[in-house]
Amino acid sequence: QFRVLFDHYLPYLANYCSYDSKVADCMYITILAETGFIGFGGFVLFVAFLFKRIWASLESQPQNKLFLAGFSAGLIGMMCGFLTYDGLYWNTPSYLFWSYAGILSSLTDKTIKKVE
Repeated sequence: QFRVLFDHYLPYLANYCSYDSKVADCMYITILAETGFIGFGGFVLFVAFLFKRIWASLESQPQNKLFLAGFSAGLIGMMCGFLTYDGLYWNTPSYLFWSYAGILSSLTDKTIKKVE
């Protein structure tokens, strides 16, 4: 919906920008515009619960601390990059983001089962 409503909110740029260049260049605004509050809330909850599990795993698994910290730093770096880049539309950043999230989730899954 962002590209469709671009002309409505920025009419002075409507004739100067092509349809392909009417993007938010911020992944979070793009997710919010395309999925609404419910979809964006789901994405935020996914990321929040992932970081909560990572934090719990960092405290309880000292042997994997460096490995978890490295992958967490990569994920945080990508998420900071999403502030100025629509990375989930492109194959490589999207695959990296979801791969890092999956790797971190699988590493923390062992910790959650041990704690319970």
